[in-house]
Amino acid sequence: PKWALLLGCVFIGAFAASLFFIIELIVLETKSIRYRRQIKLLERALAESSSPIVGGSSVTPNASTNEPTADTPSFAESEDDLSDV
Repeated sequence: PKWALLLGCVFIGAFAASLFFIIELIVLETKSIRYRRQIKLLERALAESSSPIVGGSSVTPNASTNEPTADTPSFAESEDDLSDV
């Protein structure tokens, strides 16, 4: 009979959809657990990196001397640059 075939197909489809949903749920939950662990590790590393330096000073190198570093430009021209204008 056609109704038995149709009913069987509906049950097989529902079973397949439920199985697919359960597998996807397990995969997503596994990813979520992995991401939470990674976030905890990153938070721990961030907390360790932002802790204050013990025994060190906040004085930057070359701060006591007036030597230019690679970050600071050295100006060869005089400060009176507007005199030419």
